[in-house]
Amino acid sequence: MGKHSKYLDQSKLAALKGMRISKRAAKELSSCPPADLGCHTWTFTAALALFEGSDFDDEKIGELVRQHMTRDERPHNEVESAVASAKRVFTGELIAKKTPKAKRSNCLITSVARSGWNVAELQANSPCPPVGIQAEEFLEALFPGDPYVCCGFEVEYARTKKLSAFGDLPQHMQYVVPSAMTGPTGLTQSGKESPRCNGNTGQRMYLVTEFDFPVHDPRTTELFRSSGKSTTHDLCAAIIGHLRPFAPLSMVVHSGGKSLHAWWRCRGATDKQLEEFFRKAVTLGADPKTWTPSQFIRMPGGIRRKDDGTTAPQRVLYWDPTKMHR
Repeated sequence: MGKHSKYLDQSKLAALKGMRISKRAAKELSSCPPADLGCHTWTFTAALALFEGSDFDDEKIGELVRQHMTRDERPHNEVESAVASAKRVFTGELIAKKTPKAKRSNCLITSVARSGWNVAELQANSPCPPVGIQAEEFLEALFPGDPYVCCGFEVEYARTKKLSAFGDLPQHMQYVVPSAMTGPTGLTQSGKESPRCNGNTGQRMYLVTEFDFPVHDPRTTELFRSSGKSTTHDLCAAIIGHLRPFAPLSMVVHSGGKSLHAWWRCRGATDKQLEEFFRKAVTLGADPKTWTPSQFIRMPGGIRRKDDGTTAPQRVLYWDPTKMHR
């Protein structure tokens, strides 16, 4: 069984009986996690299991994945991209560079959180008070030399152009890729031209860790009880403070939601060192998806647009101008 086996839905599995697919593919297809607990990753693993365990074409595989998702596609081409990537892995065209593997340790998180910073202490330890600084000014410091930068109002509407060409728009945007891009567009894994893809992302400049503890997750409730912390932001601050001796901390951004995004400078670090650091972060609850070079993360000083139509500022809480990529 795969990594999503704990979400196996026996009724969905029974409904697939008689379909010409392998037992493994049927079980993976019937094991989509809840919307906020890994559904995106599942779209790829389910598609790959179907390529390996059936003779269906791309269209049929995409149809089955959509039918068994626990939420709507986000963005609209999420399944199409997952199927294209899975096909390239299945055919041997692409050997996926996997995210460094690590298992989350709630015991370690509790130990770190119990004696670690809270948000107020994180802000108090900021080398430079991030007050009165606009989003575009943060970007100019993070990405010197006016390189191509990828930003977005929404995940599915990425724009890549010279940083100076954005003007004051970044303060109204939600997302940015934490490394400079190589040009206006590049090629996706499926060979399509796109402004935001790994094929258009340059050398890794910053590795961003997002510590996000879902409020309604029983594990988060237990962490609050055992660590003495009362908010998800305090949990995040404690972990970021714990990791600070292991890598240069450039910035911490409030997501406008439940999490904090920490920017760590990569200059001078080897791939092995970055992998070891990220593995340590994942053990402490970091979301593995931010390892992807072209992953959108929250714009420093930008605006979060929530599903209910309200907005929230994505405030910079910690700022060290000496830890920029220069």
